[in-house]
Amino acid sequence: MKKIFLMLLLVFCVVSCELKKAQEAYDKKEYLESMKIVLKYFEKYPNKLEKIKPEVKNDLMGKFSNIVNIYEGKAYNGNFDEKIEGYSSLGQIYMLMDKYLISQQFTDFTQKHNLSSIYENYENMISQRIRSNIDRMSYENIYKMIKKDYNKHIEFTEELMASNISSGKMAIYREVNKKMTKSKADKLIELAQKYEYSDKYREAEKLYLEASKTYSRYDENYRQAKDKHFEIKRKADLIDAEKNYNLGLSKAREGTKASYRKATEYFEKAARFIPDYKNSKELARKYEEMGNIDYYISDCPNSIENSISSSLSKIGRRKMSSSYADVVISCNIDTNYRVYAESPRTQRHTETRQTRDASDTYVSKQYIFEEIKKISTETMDVRYRINLSGMTNRNFSGNFSLKNEYSETIYTGDVPENYKSVREVPLGRNEMKNKAYNTMEQKTHMELEELVRVIKNL
Repeated sequence: MKKIFLMLLLVFCVVSCELKKAQEAYDKKEYLESMKIVLKYFEKYPNKLEKIKPEVKNDLMGKFSNIVNIYEGKAYNGNFDEKIEGYSSLGQIYMLMDKYLISQQFTDFTQKHNLSSIYENYENMISQRIRSNIDRMSYENIYKMIKKDYNKHIEFTEELMASNISSGKMAIYREVNKKMTKSKADKLIELAQKYEYSDKYREAEKLYLEASKTYSRYDENYRQAKDKHFEIKRKADLIDAEKNYNLGLSKAREGTKASYRKATEYFEKAARFIPDYKNSKELARKYEEMGNIDYYISDCPNSIENSISSSLSKIGRRKMSSSYADVVISCNIDTNYRVYAESPRTQRHTETRQTRDASDTYVSKQYIFEEIKKISTETMDVRYRINLSGMTNRNFSGNFSLKNEYSETIYTGDVPENYKSVREVPLGRNEMKNKAYNTMEQKTHMELEELVRVIKNL
């Protein structure tokens, strides 16, 4: 009996949580979300609908009816924008009812409304709004309006078309989907034409392509949108290729390594729009070679060498001789190793422990001993200078220190067995020097960033 009671309590708690979420959405006037939460839950657990109290079910039915009344009021009696919101919501409610068959337990909405009629009114009104604003609003905002007005409805109809709905319902959704996708494609084509007439060919070709894909289920080349996409794309590619080619020539005339590399980027981009446009590939190869920086590194720790080589990998080549280098990077490093020893600290200890005497009998014994602890610190002071010469001359300098503490603990006197003298070993001059060299990349990162920036700007 107790087990049954606990199961019923669990069911009640779960249902209550879902109804609470639905109520919160309802209170925030997120009415469609509120309906969806209820329908989705009871569709998944239809047996739990029987376990809720009649007054709870009646309350849900009342809220469903109220939601429908709200959107019917907007659709039939609201202002222009409210009518659009009303028909949009009524259409989504209809599809929610068809998606979740459990909805029949709460409302007879689909029996009283006609989906085709709802969307005919909705499509007429959003078409009117878009056309009346297309010459007043920015084209970007018109595009956002088209997506907002159409996408969620088209996606919802396609979701239901892919589900196991009846053939009669399938025909209705296919009809609505066809009309809505055709209407959206028309708006995209109209907007693409506006862009085309404004010589904004790249934006136009994208919209022609989107229009073609939008209605491809019914007509792959609706209103020649696919053909227009290729036509306008070719025109946009020619314009962008010419633009980047001219930018490349302009940069090349500046005559610096950095400008040659930038020219290379422009020529490569021109070639991507139109393959080998006006010998752009050949010019890209030429100025890529001219833009390379040959560099030589000497007397620098490995961490510094690796950092510089990694940073210059895309723009330079490391040479084995300074004779063939555009820039030479050299390091001068001075180190000073020192050891500081603190005065020993002595501490007396007295401990009483149980131990065995000669007759193997446990007796108390007092241990009196001294602990002598000595702490030492070894330091490595580093002063560095990184020199850049060749095409430009710069110096970068700084300093830092590393420390390592080590200790020695000695016990004297009558020492218990568990106390052992310990002597830590210092790293020593060479190891401290290696440690300093290995951390130089981190210590000198600001100077290295500036050095690389200078080289890249040559």
